[in-house]
Amino acid sequence: MKKYFKLIISLLFICLILAGCGSSTGNGKDQDDLEDYDELIYATTSDAPGLSPIDTNDSVTSDVTIQIYETLFVLDPETMEPQPLLAESYETPDDNTWEIKLKEGIEFHDGTPFNAESVKYTFDQLKDPDRGAPRGSLLAPVESIEIGDEYTVILKTTEPYGPMLAVLSHTNAAIVSHTADQEGDINQDPVGTGPFVFDEWIQGDRITLKRNDNYWREPAQLKNVTYLVVPDISTAISMLETGDVNLIINFPSDHLSRVESLEGVEVQKSEGTRVSYFGFNMEKEPFTDLAFRQAVAYAIDQEAYVNQLNGLGIHN
Repeated sequence: MKKYFKLIISLLFICLILAGCGSSTGNGKDQDDLEDYDELIYATTSDAPGLSPIDTNDSVTSDVTIQIYETLFVLDPETMEPQPLLAESYETPDDNTWEIKLKEGIEFHDGTPFNAESVKYTFDQLKDPDRGAPRGSLLAPVESIEIGDEYTVILKTTEPYGPMLAVLSHTNAAIVSHTADQEGDINQDPVGTGPFVFDEWIQGDRITLKRNDNYWREPAQLKNVTYLVVPDISTAISMLETGDVNLIINFPSDHLSRVESLEGVEVQKSEGTRVSYFGFNMEKEPFTDLAFRQAVAYAIDQEAYVNQLNGLGIHN
């Protein structure tokens, strides 16, 4: 298995945007100086296919929707343990039951109240085979979703489900406004409870968000965030150098030395969980032959492959 590292260039994106997190910027300013920045421009090599956590399943969309929507729980970046976010607390009265108490007094960007009804609606849609949510499997073991009271949701599973809190931290399990989903298209006009509100989407060019000044926690220090579509990574790096963009993530490792040489740009590396592998269609010849698959595996010089990643990967 190979484990890769993601590169965060110039700004630590999530912690910069969300209130209460510290970071440093490419030009050496710390969090106390962030009010000087009206806008963060993030270069992404591809556009999002949609902006609904129910109807999408890709990292580009998640990079955007994580600022618009929120989940019941969130993984602590230091310990990776689930912590309550929109949830207040939870209990497991038996192995197959999860009673989740929700925070009160929170509203979606369209004024719809966040409550048990919105959670049930979101999870019902995620599980609805007619909707065909790409990550409906997240809640596959959930047999029923019940409303205990206005701020209590009860999830019953067919069997003990240890990953439940991690699942409820997943970006595709983010809670949507049932009003917005029923009356409009949240894939084009997303409505959540998060620190940023959807502003504009010029497909193939950019997605812009603006600060949610009525955010239920401390509002973000940045006023605007722009996801700029720059398909060519060399162009994106040039824009980073000139200051036309502030952030690039997950670029090919063969560009690392160039980026590290840029003045005023900070490169941060953090361990990721990506696993890359070579797969076969084992229903077709010659891939049905175990000896053939083994021969291909032996023919790949894994060490040489990892070495060309400039220290950004491992194999075992």
